[in-house]
Amino acid sequence: MIEKSVKADKVQIEENEEILNNNQEQSSNLPVTRTLTVEYRTLSVRLSEAHTRETKKDKNLEEELAIDYHKLNLHELSLRFNTSLENGLDVANAETRLASHGKNQISPPPSKLLAKIFDYCFGGFCGILWFASCICFISWKPLGDPPQATNLGLAILLLLVIFVQAGFNAYQDWSSSKVMNSINGMLPANALVNRGGQKVRIPVSDLVVGDVVYLSYGNKVPADARVISCSDLKFDKSVLTGESDPIAATIDMTDENYLESKNVALMGTLTTNGEGVGVVVSTGDRTVMGKIAKLSSNAGTSKTLLQIEISRFVKLIAAMSFTTATFVMILWAAWLRRSYPGFLNLSNALVNAIAVLVAFVPEGLPVAVTLTLTLIARRMQQQKVLVKNLTTVETLGSVNVIASDKTGTLTQNRMFVSSGFVGQPFNMSECRDHYTAKIAGVSELLAVSGLCNGASFDSESMNLPVSERKTNGDATDSAILRFAEDYRMISEHNSKFDKLFEIPFNSKNKWMLTVAKGKSTDNGFRTDKSVLMLKGAPDFILGRCTHILNFDGTESPFDEEAKNRVLRQQEDWSSNGQRVLLLTRRYLEDGELVDGMSSEET
Repeated sequence: MIEKSVKADKVQIEENEEILNNNQEQSSNLPVTRTLTVEYRTLSVRLSEAHTRETKKDKNLEEELAIDYHKLNLHELSLRFNTSLENGLDVANAETRLASHGKNQISPPPSKLLAKIFDYCFGGFCGILWFASCICFISWKPLGDPPQATNLGLAILLLLVIFVQAGFNAYQDWSSSKVMNSINGMLPANALVNRGGQKVRIPVSDLVVGDVVYLSYGNKVPADARVISCSDLKFDKSVLTGESDPIAATIDMTDENYLESKNVALMGTLTTNGEGVGVVVSTGDRTVMGKIAKLSSNAGTSKTLLQIEISRFVKLIAAMSFTTATFVMILWAAWLRRSYPGFLNLSNALVNAIAVLVAFVPEGLPVAVTLTLTLIARRMQQQKVLVKNLTTVETLGSVNVIASDKTGTLTQNRMFVSSGFVGQPFNMSECRDHYTAKIAGVSELLAVSGLCNGASFDSESMNLPVSERKTNGDATDSAILRFAEDYRMISEHNSKFDKLFEIPFNSKNKWMLTVAKGKSTDNGFRTDKSVLMLKGAPDFILGRCTHILNFDGTESPFDEEAKNRVLRQQEDWSSNGQRVLLLTRRYLEDGELVDGMSSEET
């Protein structure tokens, strides 16, 4: 049936390229998510290998292997955690466990404040300036005879330079670190639990092991939990695994590895469908999210090229300055002190050597470098690019190509239809004019868009404008759904059809198929026959088309000229980073559609 398809309409989808707005939670999730994904996969692979063959085990791996709550039946689970699956924990027991085990919070990474202060005060050229200042103090007293105020002033001036540099660097480090509130931003604020047989909403931080927690669509899992009841429950574990496809939850174990078993809900993952009930088995730092966050915070960082070059420059300047200052002191001791005893005393000789030493030091260099990077970071911020660390600015300036998982990471994972093609291309403002003028080709394009669609509107948001309604389905289908509903196709036109058969889109076929029969001839297709509609990637469908629908609703053979015209338009849109889909339709004659047909038979 697909071989004889007679309509080739093209709908172009464009990504909404608006970068995630400048808020703390969203901006900080990006690097942390990637780190969590790597650590999660590493731990999962190690556990799987340990289950299947003998491996060298460390203490941490043996602790992970000892986890078996995903293997327990429901009765054993209630005994293990001393809780009631029907009534949950009573209030007194929950308070006792909270006092004993602590709050359900992930500990922040160590601040290393003393190390930072030491680096601010002694890093870079500050070590040379400290040495010079100390020598100036010694030259003032006790070597000064009499003590000279200029030596004291020079010592204090050098200290001021040190403290100004340290204060400036500390302020810039603090201001750039304000975006790093990542892990806590991944967690919900409240959770619905069963306490003493009553459903109550409590702060997530007050959850304890043994709590019976309710999991529902759109909410994040507040702690690691074992699923004990579910109804079409699915989780998005992409924050940990990097995989965006929802995972259907089960009550029974599906894998020896608890990280891969589908009856375990992990803290921070999103409930994308259905509802369920779980028993909290880990909280805070003992959750998978907490363990991986600890590993991530302890990971070392390597120096950037700029830091390496600055360190090399500091060492070179320090070597030259100390060498020259030492030469000046040797010259004074070996020649001037003997040949001209009254020319310079020891105090003045030291001050002169320090003057030579300080002359080599570019005191303004650290401030200049930091200020330059800050200005660049602020310019990037105006383009909605947040820099969490100033050294990242230099790294970005050293690359030619940046490869990134764009959809849903750098963007909001929302799409919209920007152009269409029915014999000729048109934009959305022109589409409305064509629809008002009742152009037959555009009407059929809208009809197929509404009927051959795997997305649907959330019933709770139907009172909102079309662009603001929530949808159930992937971003591509949702974009076409909104495009069709802009012309009331979903709410008014689809009711004129009975859907007889449907094959959902999948990554293997790369198309979606729908068969529908009109209840009247006033349905956009000008016929009451059954209509087979196919939507998918042009590369997979173009070869199956025999005719192309013209702008006025007539049909022409899909010859080489027509095919080249479509391919040129596809290439033009694709070169702009836009997603292109092909929509087709074919009228079915009586007897072509087999009653009760299944996807296997098709």
